[in-house]
Amino acid sequence: MIVTKDSICDAACDVLVIDDDEDTVYLLISCLASRGIHAKGMTSGRDLIDVLERDQPRLILLDVIMPTLSGSDLYKAIKHEMALGGTKVYFLSALPRPDLAMLAARAGVDGYIAKPFTMDDIDAAIAAAGIVPLVPRGQVDNGAAASVPGSAATRMTDVADLEAVLGYEEAMIVKALRMIPGDLQMLHVMTGIPRDCVEAKVEALVALGYVRRAGRGYELAGKGASLWNAGGA
Repeated sequence: MIVTKDSICDAACDVLVIDDDEDTVYLLISCLASRGIHAKGMTSGRDLIDVLERDQPRLILLDVIMPTLSGSDLYKAIKHEMALGGTKVYFLSALPRPDLAMLAARAGVDGYIAKPFTMDDIDAAIAAAGIVPLVPRGQVDNGAAASVPGSAATRMTDVADLEAVLGYEEAMIVKALRMIPGDLQMLHVMTGIPRDCVEAKVEALVALGYVRRAGRGYELAGKGASLWNAGGA
């Protein structure tokens, strides 16, 4: 199954995500697309060689543990069948970090990202691949005021700023929802906060008026958006 967020990626993409967890794939390509990065996702390695020959992505985020063919096996197949050129390959996995680091070193990939990951982890891989987002992370708009340099709308751009109003983990959740609306699993992946804690904290933010339910997920509510609209005043 191939998942895209924009028509340009039907022909080519900057980032290719391969993970058997469809939620993880959709989360990553949604976040990347919101920043102007053309991304495509695959939930299996089937037809991977054909996709790579056609798309020539600059970064591949490759899950390690998948049915049929593991990420390590897929990487070996890629290297055997074609030259990757300047394409960077990063392993994704929930394996313990020391095990993942050893596996990545043995395979010869360019790096690894441990799950649960944050967008800082993804940003580091993007930078290593030489990809420059069209929309900086602090300017991704999710119903908040448009970012204008020097205006109040740009004051609340760091977790430290938000932490002055909310707790640290609550600030992380609000920052994540500013980037893109999502469900509890998405917030768990983006923030690294344990799944059961995410639910409790999100519900508290709902009760306080910072977050509201939207379909099967959540988005910023009036008070959450006003943290940027009024610089937290």
